Amino acid sequence: MYSASILWISSSFSLLLGLLIGVMAAKNLSSQAQKTKELENKLSAAEKSLAQYREQVVDHFSKTSDLVNKLTDTYKEVHDHLRISAVQLCNDEFSRHLLSILPPKSASRSSNSTARTAPDHSTHIEPPKDYAPKTDPSAKGALNEEYGLEKIDYLDPLAETEVEEKVN
Repeated sequence: MYSASILWISSSFSLLLGLLIGVMAAKNLSSQAQKTKELENKLSAAEKSLAQYREQVVDHFSKTSDLVNKLTDTYKEVHDHLRISAVQLCNDEFSRHLLSILPPKSASRSSNSTARTAPDHSTHIEPPKDYAPKTDPSAKGALNEEYGLEKIDYLDPLAETEVEEKVN
């Protein structure tokens, strides 16, 4: 009988131990599932936030483009107004001079006219150069490595005395 009671006690203890381990494992798995669910919720919230941000960026640049187009049209209107006023209010000599300086009237975006006038090329204006042009085609240009330098042969003893004389 002693062995049967030990058998019953050990099996009861094993059953309780198994139930305890099962409950702990279930809690652990449920907390992992809860963490996974929380992370999925955070991810979906971040995706929604990113989509809203992208919409705001598109709206911003769309409105900026519209405002720049309006600004350009307003600039053209002011320019045309100044041109017309100069012709009407100034003397003929000054208005001719002013019209030669100002670019020709271009068609506005808001106008129904689709024809654009060709730019006047009567006065040729060159952009500034970032180099010195050659005065003689056979001369060395300013970008040449030897420009402004004399070639000295240091192996020639006479060249050394010439260099010393120029330094002194």
